[in-house]
Amino acid sequence: MGILRRLVERPLRAFGVEPIPTWAVAEHARDYVHAALLRELFELRGVDCVFDVGAYNGHFGNFLRAKVGYKGLILSFEPQSEPFRALEESSRLDGHWSAFPFALGSESGEFEMNVMNKLWFSSFLPPSADTPENMARRNTVESKVRARMERLADRFDELRARHRFSRPFLKMDTQGFDLEVLHGARGCLDTFVGLQSEVSVIQIYVGMPTWKQALAEYEAAGFAVSGFFPVSSDEQLRAVELDVIMVRR
Repeated sequence: MGILRRLVERPLRAFGVEPIPTWAVAEHARDYVHAALLRELFELRGVDCVFDVGAYNGHFGNFLRAKVGYKGLILSFEPQSEPFRALEESSRLDGHWSAFPFALGSESGEFEMNVMNKLWFSSFLPPSADTPENMARRNTVESKVRARMERLADRFDELRARHRFSRPFLKMDTQGFDLEVLHGARGCLDTFVGLQSEVSVIQIYVGMPTWKQALAEYEAAGFAVSGFFPVSSDEQLRAVELDVIMVRR
């Protein structure tokens, strides 16, 4: 069946048709609309650099290349050693992608990070008792590590001088820590023409902001909502996390 499927898919893709399994239609539709909005935003605002904060294994960078069609500069930041190895491998094969083995936040130094059962959920914040049942096991602390953190504002001028970008976009996916990244960008934030942040309707980490608090801060910083995209839901189909895309007013 695998060989037959490949034989069928190849000529279809040549005509611009992407065969999609029925169980993946919803995810594909979300990614398609998400990619289309980013493509339009990047073209309209002339984005020439994406700061990929909370890059994990490079999934967003690969999404930008494969789905959005973005060919410009990507600067990815990931403090966890295991996913960073995969991220570094992807970036090494791409002449316009650089990876940095540290987190971005509101302070510089070394801080304790909670390594969760599912590495994707690892955070500088502890898991909340409000974590929905279908996510709770994955959002459980398995160990703790010391992770390096820097402020974006402290590195921005150096990175701009080295890579010569002028219209950057800020993507954040830091497991409840996105506003800390924003606070550490004060002094250079006005340069960013847009942002993407993961916001939570249900707080799965202790001390993380609500989605309304996060939006209020982004709006106060001069951004306006462009689109929302679902990330996760609980067993009752209540929204847990959303990606919000915003543009500078």
